[in-house]
Amino acid sequence: MKRSFATLALAAVCCISAVCATAADADNGKQAPLNPVIWADVPDVSVLRVGDTYYMTSTTMHMNPGVPVMMSKDLVNWEIVSYCYDDLLDDDLPQNVKNRLTLSNGQDEYGQGTWASCIRYKDGTFYVSSFSQPTNKTYIWTSKDPTKGDWKRISTLQRFHDHSLVLDTDGRNYIIWDGGDRKIVELTSDLSAIKKGGLGADENGRVQNKVLVSRADTNRDAGNTGSLLEGSQMHIINGKYYLINIGWPNVRSVFCARADKIEGPYESKMVFSCEGIAQGGLVDTPDGKWYALLFGDRGGVGRIPFLVPVTWKDGWPMIGTDGDGKTLPALPINVKHPAIPKVVASDEFERKAGDRDIPLVWQWNHIPDNSLWSLKDRPGWIRFKTGSVVDSLEKAKNTLTQRTFGPTSTAEIKIDTKNMKDGDYAGLTSFQKQWGFVGVKVADGKKTIVMCTPGGGQGGRGGQRPGGGQGGFGGGQRPAGAQGGQGGQRPQGGFGGGQGGQRPQGGFGGGQGGQRPQGGFGGGQGGQRPQGGQRPQGGNLAPAPAMGGFGGGPGVGGGFGGGFGGGQPPQGGFGGGFGGQGAQQPQQAPSAMTEVASVPLDGDIAYLRVEVDVAPVNAPASDEYKLNARRKDQSFFYYSTDGKTWTRIGSAISMPYSMPHFMGYRFGIFNFSTKEAGGFVDVDYFRLGTELSPESK
Repeated sequence: MKRSFATLALAAVCCISAVCATAADADNGKQAPLNPVIWADVPDVSVLRVGDTYYMTSTTMHMNPGVPVMMSKDLVNWEIVSYCYDDLLDDDLPQNVKNRLTLSNGQDEYGQGTWASCIRYKDGTFYVSSFSQPTNKTYIWTSKDPTKGDWKRISTLQRFHDHSLVLDTDGRNYIIWDGGDRKIVELTSDLSAIKKGGLGADENGRVQNKVLVSRADTNRDAGNTGSLLEGSQMHIINGKYYLINIGWPNVRSVFCARADKIEGPYESKMVFSCEGIAQGGLVDTPDGKWYALLFGDRGGVGRIPFLVPVTWKDGWPMIGTDGDGKTLPALPINVKHPAIPKVVASDEFERKAGDRDIPLVWQWNHIPDNSLWSLKDRPGWIRFKTGSVVDSLEKAKNTLTQRTFGPTSTAEIKIDTKNMKDGDYAGLTSFQKQWGFVGVKVADGKKTIVMCTPGGGQGGRGGQRPGGGQGGFGGGQRPAGAQGGQGGQRPQGGFGGGQGGQRPQGGFGGGQGGQRPQGGFGGGQGGQRPQGGQRPQGGNLAPAPAMGGFGGGPGVGGGFGGGFGGGQPPQGGFGGGFGGQGAQQPQQAPSAMTEVASVPLDGDIAYLRVEVDVAPVNAPASDEYKLNARRKDQSFFYYSTDGKTWTRIGSAISMPYSMPHFMGYRFGIFNFSTKEAGGFVDVDYFRLGTELSPESK
């Protein structure tokens, strides 16, 4: 009989500051629910309402199944009801792409996969579109009922980056896409192809890159956008066309372009700029209220969604308190907001007839090898088998993951290691590029509980940077992925480190960061970018191996060093870098692991636990909405031999949100071999909580 699992309730609190004001609910005086509405990685949101039910899609990058579809009755509590695909492993894909999708032969698709989906509804059918970096294609799926998970792919097109699908009221269909100038092309009535001779296409159906909304026109109408427009969602409201984009004047902000006809002309206006909360879409309630569901970058937990009221003023959807376009009010929605969001869940691995083998809260790291896991070999347990030999967790197949969540979250497992082989590692991880794990290792016939991280490198010291907020992230030597070294002075906000070029107003500037071979926030000699900088016109986003991170110059090894699409990456890139000219950056092979600590394990059963703290430092959880709030962003590792008394092992790791993976940290169960395939472990349960151990506080 498995013991019961209890969680602690978290009181919902509201934002309180001079920047983002709060208020008691006008009807009953109760506090509104916590914003963000999901304190977990749910980026690139697309949202709509059908009847009294709301639907949302999001991005999960290299995780499979892909393109999660979520449902809510109140816009606050969301649960995953299906995915659009199990995998994108089409027979006609080149072998190297198949290798990337399946994490095979040393290749991967970290930080890529499918991005920026769009959900739409028309005449009883739901439509979802998204694009894939590795396959270089755009996909459209349909379903009559997303809760049944019967999504059918109806279209495979060329890749359209950060696009919005438009199903117009006159029966014509379009895709609006790209980063920079927003372009448009018409699709056929069945969405299966580019319409020959249609808007934005020639008579042979070739895309003509017709500009719908230009950066220049947006800058003229709405002021400086940072020369960036992306993440579009088109809404048709009362016969008008509203294209919601993000721009980057200083922080990520929401720009709206509107027109009376799909082809324009468009006029633009900045409709919200508050703490970098941007990118998403508009949705109305059955009683006529309007909201924007947007996301903000918030450190290691990832990119998290916020719900903000909308007030229509002079035909513009103005976002914020009374439509002021600049503050985040308390939500005028009073519903229960659980401490553990419904996009994650504990799992006892006990299945009844009709249950899914793998509940929807789980995703595999890359496409799994389904021959290497089982729920039937030992009922009530999940079995993980090794099928190849690798040297690092990043290369291990079949890591099964769920999101970490804030402000604090914990996960624990019970694992039976009886059938591990020499050279095997199995356990529980806090997983992103700079991962850490607690697990069981077998070496020379002996078992130990170990805490491991990637092999480290020289982080460099962050120097002074006039516009930035707390010093460079990865300074000093960081041999085991544990907490970073000494950051320099960074008085006002934004990422970056080192002796930055001139960028007085913060944000993602460059800086002469030290070497940091495994990625993270280091490097690059940042150039001048005084107020958001110029980003020369470019094509589609380049694949991640050719991109640097956010921060100018020749960053070493990924992360936020190296220009974001700067230099001359293949297939375009976003144009110039965020902080000067970025050098091309080859993909770095995952490093060997570093064993930080170990203790002997007597017997076969071990209990393992990971604790995550992403709360603001010395501030209430409600300060999470603040872009430049100092966050703890740490993971801690524990073990037990009885599941009751826990002992901390190794060091805490910091949790930088780094571009090589481009997603928030995940809890993950793993098993891999460094010598000989064929061993296996059984996991009895996976249990989530919110209460940290005293040693983690």
